[in-house]
Amino acid sequence: MRQPADFYSPDTFNYNVLDVSTDGKTLTVTSYGINSTMQNGFVEYDPVGNPEQALFSFQIRRGSSVGNDEDQN
Repeated sequence: MRQPADFYSPDTFNYNVLDVSTDGKTLTVTSYGINSTMQNGFVEYDPVGNPEQALFSFQIRRGSSVGNDEDQN
């Protein structure tokens, strides 16, 4: 079953970057964010004291199609 996932985090700021390789065969997903702050504190971003960092990353690679010689590269 495929369904969206919600990474709810009320006391952090996070965003995701989706990158498709130039050959279109690899999707890389990287989530960036900051360490948690006081919930509902509306703390301003501090690039020195609480810098953005990669939280997690994964890649999805396209497999070859059965009977299609073009995908054997």
